[in-house]
Amino acid sequence: MTDRFKGGLAAFISRITRKYDYAFPWSYTVSSQNSDGTLELTPEQPSKVPGLSNIPCKWGNAGVTAKVNKGARCLVMFAGGDPGQPFVLG
Repeated sequence: MTDRFKGGLAAFISRITRKYDYAFPWSYTVSSQNSDGTLELTPEQPSKVPGLSNIPCKWGNAGVTAKVNKGARCLVMFAGGDPGQPFVLG
């Protein structure tokens, strides 16, 4: 296999499978919590997913809020596998 062919094949596979990168939870570390309760997050695998800003938390019950410490680990999901719709699971 030539390098040119391998490069083309790798790019094709990456385009096809990229949507699955956001189909399951990713581990993040909390950088800080904003005054509105949203979080600033750093990914544990920055080569796979981006850092996130102003991300809401879904605590499971309406009206529940929490103070999250810097350095806490959390799981982030992407609603419908859409990278534009992240939220913290807990």
